[in-house]
Amino acid sequence: MKILAIIPARSGSKGVVDKNISLLLGRPLLEYTCLAAKKSKLIEKVIISSDSHEYGKIAINCGVEAPFLRPKSLSGDTIPMLPVLRHVIIELENVNNYRPDCVILLPPTSPLRTEKHIDQAIKLYLSESVDALVSVVEVPHNMTPESLMIKSGIRLELFNKEKAKFRRQEKKKYYARNGPAILILKTKYLLGCENFYEGNVIPYVMNHNESIDIDSKKDFLEAEKIMEFNNN
Repeated sequence: MKILAIIPARSGSKGVVDKNISLLLGRPLLEYTCLAAKKSKLIEKVIISSDSHEYGKIAINCGVEAPFLRPKSLSGDTIPMLPVLRHVIIELENVNNYRPDCVILLPPTSPLRTEKHIDQAIKLYLSESVDALVSVVEVPHNMTPESLMIKSGIRLELFNKEKAKFRRQEKKKYYARNGPAILILKTKYLLGCENFYEGNVIPYVMNHNESIDIDSKKDFLEAEKIMEFNNN
């Protein structure tokens, strides 16, 4: 089974300037994902998809391949991930005559995701006949549809009166993508789908601490606290 890991890391982020290489406990954010991917026992090849030579050098120093730059047309902040992944698959096939059986997407914004999570997710994916696997986190019970309320003027009303539940034990469990930190896709499915989640998709559940998705300076501080706690 040829498993290709793709780490998408464009430059020019707006919320946090150069977020993907900003320091987290003294190391570039990108480095955590590169090292986790390289430590995986099941991934055959790891490459970075970036529009930056600087980002590519950081990845190469971690043992990750940087065979080409991402074109500017796929580097804007509004560009969806689907065409980015397809670009990598097509380039690898044209240049290196390499085509994986499946692709695992590992965004650098999930530094608490480790090689343990990666290999567990891959084993789960391989154990089922599915198109894709996505990592998720359980939604807190007070944020589920049964608990939501909306404002009507100055008053509050139940969002869904028919499904309203007040006892925690009666509420269903809901899950949300945690970035996602991990997304595994069958290559044939990736090249033919209109969105990642339209096919036969299974979840890989992670806890809240592992699911931090870095998008702000506050997220960096929270990740640092968790890492320092784990190290101690």
